[in-house]
Amino acid sequence: MKLQELNLNVAGVVGAPISIATPEPTWLEGRESGAIPEPLFRLYEQAKFLSFGAAPSFLADPDNLLFSYYGMLVRGLRRQLQESSDLVAVMHEAHSKVYTPIKKAKGMAWDPTADSRANQAFRDLLGAAYSTLDILAELIAVVFTGRVSGLKVGRAQFATVEDWLRKEPTETPDPNDVLGGRFVELRQRLSKRVMSGGSEKDWLGLLRLLRNKSAHLGDDVFRYFGLFDPKGDLFMFIPREWPYFFQMHMKQTGSSESAEPFPEFLKKTLVAEDYISFAAGLNRKIKNIVADTADVLHGSIKIVSGNGTNQFALTQLKGNPQAFEFQLFDDDGPLAG
Repeated sequence: MKLQELNLNVAGVVGAPISIATPEPTWLEGRESGAIPEPLFRLYEQAKFLSFGAAPSFLADPDNLLFSYYGMLVRGLRRQLQESSDLVAVMHEAHSKVYTPIKKAKGMAWDPTADSRANQAFRDLLGAAYSTLDILAELIAVVFTGRVSGLKVGRAQFATVEDWLRKEPTETPDPNDVLGGRFVELRQRLSKRVMSGGSEKDWLGLLRLLRNKSAHLGDDVFRYFGLFDPKGDLFMFIPREWPYFFQMHMKQTGSSESAEPFPEFLKKTLVAEDYISFAAGLNRKIKNIVADTADVLHGSIKIVSGNGTNQFALTQLKGNPQAFEFQLFDDDGPLAG
């Protein structure tokens, strides 16, 4: 069906209610299940459930652009966190039904689709986790416009926030800056979560690598390594590097070239927890980052809610549109050959 073949004389539009007086069921369910943190729910409440016309003056403009965009972002966080929680559950369920030689030997049932379902859920989780961080970057840009170098409304990416956290603070305290203290608090809380050391060191870089390779190149180049515990249960592990070729360390018996012992090689190259534990830990990490950021944003908006429109954010949002001339695909005819 093509656009010009339809009746374009629209008399009315049916959509979601624009006036919302109570929390939407998805938000209540997300809070009850623990999929979304309480500070994010408070941010939603503060915005009067993102009801049309409920914008604080700080986010209000004649064309309803800022608050509409703010609502898109806040709702996006809820959806991504809910989906991430669901994907971790799918991984648990699917992995329990993955084929193993031990199951076959014992006559146990397995699902031939389980492996692909678990891998797809893991790949989707990586994407949802990084999307959540990018949404947070946009919200930071809307509320703390111009304070993080390179972070612009409509084009914000969490990598810019990461670069900001890596640098030494350069902000000079200004007693007249009503959000100065909140901005310092945001840096402190994000630094603790994002730039963590010890066994969590480089977690964000690894997430970005895994997300990029799985999204751009697919499962065939994304490696999983299966190991059995003493009970015969299979656990899948993922590498901490790319590309990953365990085959290069496999040598023929009697070869003059000595291979690195497998235990040492696996400890050196694989994440130290199986991919389901990794997924649950990643989801927990992202939720904590959302909780800290939402808490700071909640307090910040409370301070400036009665201020005039954030014209800086509005100008950036209007200045970053993207449009293309595409209309529809032509009929290219039958495939060649």
